[in-house]
Amino acid sequence: MGPEQWERGGDARNVDRSAATSVSHKSARWLGLAALAAGVTLGLAQPLVVVFFGGVGVFAGPSFVGLFFMLCLASMILAGLAAAVAAAGRWATVPIVVMSLCLALGMVAGNLIAGGFRVGYAAARPSSSPQVPTGPAWSASGNMVTARRDHSATLLQDGKVLVAGGIDQAGRRLSSAELFDPATRTWSQTGRMVAASQGHRATLLHDGRVLVISSDGQDVQLYDPAAGTWKATAEMNSPRWAFSVTLLHDGRVLVAGGQDRATGRPLASAELYRPTGRWTSAASMGQRRFDHNATVLAGGQVLIAGGRSGSPQSDDLSPLASAELYDPSGDRWRPTGAMAAGRANAATTLLPDGRVLVVGGSPSDPTIQRYDPATKTWKSEGKLDGLLNGEAILLRDGRALVLDGFTGDLQLIDPDGLTRARDPVRTYHGTGATVTQLGDGRLLVAGGAEVFKREWSTSTQLYDPSGPGR
Repeated sequence: MGPEQWERGGDARNVDRSAATSVSHKSARWLGLAALAAGVTLGLAQPLVVVFFGGVGVFAGPSFVGLFFMLCLASMILAGLAAAVAAAGRWATVPIVVMSLCLALGMVAGNLIAGGFRVGYAAARPSSSPQVPTGPAWSASGNMVTARRDHSATLLQDGKVLVAGGIDQAGRRLSSAELFDPATRTWSQTGRMVAASQGHRATLLHDGRVLVISSDGQDVQLYDPAAGTWKATAEMNSPRWAFSVTLLHDGRVLVAGGQDRATGRPLASAELYRPTGRWTSAASMGQRRFDHNATVLAGGQVLIAGGRSGSPQSDDLSPLASAELYDPSGDRWRPTGAMAAGRANAATTLLPDGRVLVVGGSPSDPTIQRYDPATKTWKSEGKLDGLLNGEAILLRDGRALVLDGFTGDLQLIDPDGLTRARDPVRTYHGTGATVTQLGDGRLLVAGGAEVFKREWSTSTQLYDPSGPGR
C-alpha cells in the first residue's frame, strides 16, 4: 500500500471514528434527557403520593414522609448529573448507569405508589375505630351518624350538642345534622339544613335557636331545637368571607369585617342581626380587616384584634397588630392598644378577671398576650410555639384549653402563671375537628380528619380536663 493510499485510509478511519463518536455523543444526550425525565417524573410523583396517600402500611407517618422526600431529592440530583454528563458528550456509559439508578428508584416508588392506592382508598372510607387517646381523662362517647370535618358544634340550652354541616371524605358539603346526648352518650339525626355548608359560623341565640351563617355570608339559617327543623332567615346586606361573629349582651349578633364575596377586598363594614330576622347596618371599623378575632368583654364591649388587611391585588397577607373596641350602646368604634406583634386567626378567650387571653396566630411571635380593658394595654407573658390558628375555651377551673386547628391537639394553659400544662394532648382527630364544653365541664371532641392518612372518623371522645394527671 502506498503512502497516498495509507493516508486516504487513515482519513477514512478518522471519519468513521468521528462518526461513531458523534453517534455516541447523541446517544449520551438522549440517555441523559431520558434520565432527567425519569428523575423529574419521580420527583413530582413522590410529593403527590405523600399528600394524597400519606404513607403505605407500616411506613405510614412522618418517617415515611421524610423517606419519600429524600428519594425525591436524590432522584432529581441524579437526573441532573445525567443531563450534565450527556450535554458534555462524554462517556455514554455514565448516563446509562445514572438512568438505571433513576429507573430503579422509580420502580421502588412505583411499588409504594401501588400500595398507596390500596391504602389510600381504604383510609378514605370513614372509620368507627381509629387510633384513640388513652388515659384516665378520656372516655368513649359513641359514633356520629356521619363522618365529617369543618362542621359546627353548638351546646344547646338543654345540654345536648348540635353538630351540623361540614364536608365528607369525598369532599362534598353536607346538609345533615345530628345531636349528641351526654346523658346517654348517643347520637341521633335531626332535621337537615336548608343549604349544605362547611366552615360556617354557628351562634346560640338567647331564645335557644342556633343562627348559622355560611362561610361566604350568602346563606343564613336558623335551627329550632324544639321542632328539630331548619329554616332560612334574612340574608346579610353585604355577603363576605373571613368575618367575625359575636353574640352581644342584648341578644343581637354583630358581624364585622371580612372580605367582599365578589372582589375579595377587605372590609371595614359591620352588620347587626336581630332575632326577629332582620339585618341592619352598623358603624364601620377604623381598620379594614379579615381573619381577625372578636371577644365580648365583661362590660358588653367587643374587642376586635389582629387579622389581615391586604387585598388580593397586593398579595400582602401580613397580620395586623392593631385592635379596636366596639360599643353596642352607642354604635361606635374606637382604637385601643396594639399587640406586640401582628396576629391572624389567633385563639382568644375571656378570662374570669375580665382580661382577654390571645394565643397563636403569629409565625414570628410565639408569646401569649393578655389584654387589660382597664388600662387598654397588652402584656406579653409566656409562650406557646407552633400554633398558627386555633380556638381557646375557658374551663371551669380558670385554665384555658387551646385547640390546634390543624392537628386537633389540645393544650392546657394556666392563665395565672401562663404556663403550658405538660405536653399537648393528642386527640387523633386531626384538622377540622370541634371541641365543645358540656354543661358538666367535660369536653366533646368530634369529627375531623388526619390530613396525611386521610382517615375520617365517626368516633367521638369525651375529655375530662380535671382527670388524673392533668
